[in-house]
Amino acid sequence: MSLVRQFSSLEEIRAVVGFIDDNPVGEHDFSGFVGYYRLKDSLSCCVRDGIGLCGQRHQFGFVVRLKDDTASIVGNECASTKFGANEHYRSSRQEMEKKLALRSKLAGLENVLQNRETSESLLAQAETALQRIQEFKDELERMLGPLIVKALSSMAKNSDGRVVARTITTRFQKDKDGKIVDREDNVEDVVVGRLPSLSALDAQRLRDLSDRLVAAKRAFSRIDTIGRRPIAKEVTYLSSTISRIEPTGGEIAKMSAQIKSFLASDLGLLSFLSRNHKDRVQAVIYAHAKNGQMISKAVAETWLEQLTEATRKRLGVSAVRPV
Repeated sequence: MSLVRQFSSLEEIRAVVGFIDDNPVGEHDFSGFVGYYRLKDSLSCCVRDGIGLCGQRHQFGFVVRLKDDTASIVGNECASTKFGANEHYRSSRQEMEKKLALRSKLAGLENVLQNRETSESLLAQAETALQRIQEFKDELERMLGPLIVKALSSMAKNSDGRVVARTITTRFQKDKDGKIVDREDNVEDVVVGRLPSLSALDAQRLRDLSDRLVAAKRAFSRIDTIGRRPIAKEVTYLSSTISRIEPTGGEIAKMSAQIKSFLASDLGLLSFLSRNHKDRVQAVIYAHAKNGQMISKAVAETWLEQLTEATRKRLGVSAVRPV
């Protein structure tokens, strides 16, 4: 597919082979497009209008080839309104617009090539960051119980970082002698803290990001093979694929920031995301490990008891446990 020409001055237009000033163009004189122009100065339209020329001043129009092999100019508005019903004109216009779109894509690829080192550096950084995110996810799933991981995933999906615990407040009714004659338990679910959202637990999203980076890497290896007669579909694919490197890197950076915020939060709250005692103890071990402390199961058991008691006192209730 040869590329459509863009003219930037009247002098360039006049240099077209066969161009004639004020050369009348009728609907049936049209043969094809030579190119287009967007100028600061206005030109006079040469569409045949009755016995003379249209003469409408315009800045956006087309250099066209006539059937007698001469060339002339046509304003965009007249081209659409007066030639629009002509089948040959419509097909030629569609073909030219495809060429213009291809020109735009090629310009984008040219820009990528000029900044290739920067783009490939961004791609490498994104790949490294995504690998670390995957490693974080794998470790989290390995060290924490499935119920806690499921709870974290649900929190991320719903953008709700609240950690909720069930509290029990017991009130006793006594007679005049101080003997307990009745007991009332008030059960209420309350927020005991918050944990930052972790979109890194979305396996499908991680796969999508990885696929984008793999596609971009392949695109770089293919971009140098585009010949002098490029295929529009190929150019469109490469341009679109490579242009996604920066926004993909932005998504990955956001995930990394979430992980950093998560690890800096009160990880002891993880122990309230499961009613399974083993999961709760493992959550305590994980929280300490992320703070650089390796503790035994026995120490974790004691710490969990202390945390539960401290939370109960802070809330002013009789008992507190995971929901």
